[in-house]
Amino acid sequence: MLVAAGAGVVWDDLVAWCVGRNWGGLENLSHIPGNVGAAPVQNIGAYGVEVKDLIVKVEGFYIDTLKPFLLPNSACAFEYRGSVFKRALKGKVLITRVFFSLSTTPEPNTNYGLVEQELQNHPDRSIQSVRQAIIAIRTQKLPDPAKIGNAGSFFKNPVVEAGLLEKIRADYPDIPVYQTDVASLFKLPAAFLIDKCGWKGVRKGRVGVHDTQPLVLVAFEGATGQEVLDLSIEIQNSVNEKFGVSLQHEVQVV
Repeated sequence: MLVAAGAGVVWDDLVAWCVGRNWGGLENLSHIPGNVGAAPVQNIGAYGVEVKDLIVKVEGFYIDTLKPFLLPNSACAFEYRGSVFKRALKGKVLITRVFFSLSTTPEPNTNYGLVEQELQNHPDRSIQSVRQAIIAIRTQKLPDPAKIGNAGSFFKNPVVEAGLLEKIRADYPDIPVYQTDVASLFKLPAAFLIDKCGWKGVRKGRVGVHDTQPLVLVAFEGATGQEVLDLSIEIQNSVNEKFGVSLQHEVQVV
């Protein structure tokens, strides 16, 4: 099933619309704030799914010439939380439509994080239940941007080599680890590292770290972008000092 959505469509409205028709693929990306046009830029992902695996092509135009483009998935240079729209084409194009390949015989993906556990509170294992489970998890863990300023996950989950992983495991054997496409590289949860550095729930003036999800930085009334950035640098330095891991921003700093 090929689904085309305008860039201005609210992302979660699209997910709800597709799940309501039992078209599978997007359900694990439920409750992510933002619009459809931002999805390929960031290669949004959550709970074991990245949007790059569902995008067929991206349509738009060049800002300076108004010349249209239609890029197939292979030309989008997707990577973890990145794409050609975030690098070579940054600031040069506007995305107008995104095309997705969805399944009419969906097979739920429930092997990541707390999804399987949360599904026990739902009547079945349909993609409708998966969507509700994802929404429940995100609501419990993440602050509502409409209530308190935040940009969602502020840092990327770092990828480390086997040697560094073993050093970290020696002190923290319970650290969650995810295999990457490269046998010798492993993805670690940035939230775990930040938490073990004592940042969860810390407030510094008008900015702070969320008290249930340390991957999220929050801005209280009157906070400036510089204050948020300064806090993020403090966190990066402490994680690097304690674990030898360099955290990278997932957000774009303007």
